[in-house]
Amino acid sequence: MKFINKRNSTRSLAWPDTRAIITAVDSRSRKSKGRRRIKGRVRDIGSCGMFLETSEYIPVNSTVDIEIQFDPACRSSTLPLNVRGQIVHATRQGLGIRFISIDLSLFQRLIVQKMNRMERQRAMGASG
Repeated sequence: MKFINKRNSTRSLAWPDTRAIITAVDSRSRKSKGRRRIKGRVRDIGSCGMFLETSEYIPVNSTVDIEIQFDPACRSSTLPLNVRGQIVHATRQGLGIRFISIDLSLFQRLIVQKMNRMERQRAMGASG
């Protein structure tokens, strides 16, 4: 079977420690405002979407709130990127999400912050 890329923009592999929490309305909940939180690892990400590795399922076309943590272990980088998205596909491996609302300048700053931190760690490791 041939893979057809339907994306209008590129995605890059995320750092292995990049995590996200998705919050969605749980239609199965008896409460009218039932919320469901799903945690997972971000496999790839771009300015228009991401893929979250998780065994949980959220129906396609569901709108979700997403908190992305690029550097969860770093105490100085606790600022998450909060995004609104829509589930565009769901597989056994996880969820494909298209971003509906994203602060691209914050997205860029957090990526640069992570890259700078990694570079400092490499330099310290090389000098030590």
